[in-house]
Amino acid sequence: MAGKWTGRLSGLFGKEPAQQKHEPLPGGSDADSEGQEYLDSIRGKLAMLAEDFAGGRVNRAQFEELYTHYQRERENVARLIVSRPLSDAWRIAVSDGESVMIRRRLAARVLGYAVYANKDQAALRVYGEFSSLASKWVSLLMDRVQSTHTEPYVVGTFETRSADAACLCTVPGEFTILVVLFNQEPARVQTQLLEDLHRHFEQANYRILGRPHYKVGDLVFPYAAAFE
Repeated sequence: MAGKWTGRLSGLFGKEPAQQKHEPLPGGSDADSEGQEYLDSIRGKLAMLAEDFAGGRVNRAQFEELYTHYQRERENVARLIVSRPLSDAWRIAVSDGESVMIRRRLAARVLGYAVYANKDQAALRVYGEFSSLASKWVSLLMDRVQSTHTEPYVVGTFETRSADAACLCTVPGEFTILVVLFNQEPARVQTQLLEDLHRHFEQANYRILGRPHYKVGDLVFPYAAAFE
């Protein structure tokens, strides 16, 4: 991805949730108070992670691995606070930066995309690894979208159950359909970007797409800014 779209996605999946601030607990050593404060911050991260998943800001794979990571860190820190009180031994259980790496590693990546005309299924643009799967999936997906009368500019997600890729997303429009190939299930914020892109494509090309015949070279494709 490129430009502002890359910035939006990397900013979303690369940013750590804000840590909660607490006053040191009365009694005990400074190390114990700091350890307890860190445990409280992990609790905050777990709660924020649940909110991120509910809000579509992380996908299922990110949520599951991040939750496991935070829970394991929480247990290890708590164990060391109990077994080695009055020390800062709990710090060895802290894994700074690992959650950021998890978010980035498990963020769904676009492997390729294509835009097809609704009437004759003619390819208007095909990019990336999708080209090798076009003949295998396009007719099936377009038939499914048209038969279910899917709302325009609303993403439909289909598991491929294939070694080729994990997820195909379709965005039907008035004149065309966008099909995007992901390496795994995307987060809702990513599918919202697809909806916006395809809506903008048809808005920008409305007069051309409404003609009985037109040249593909006259169309503008905003997808290039996001995926190429």
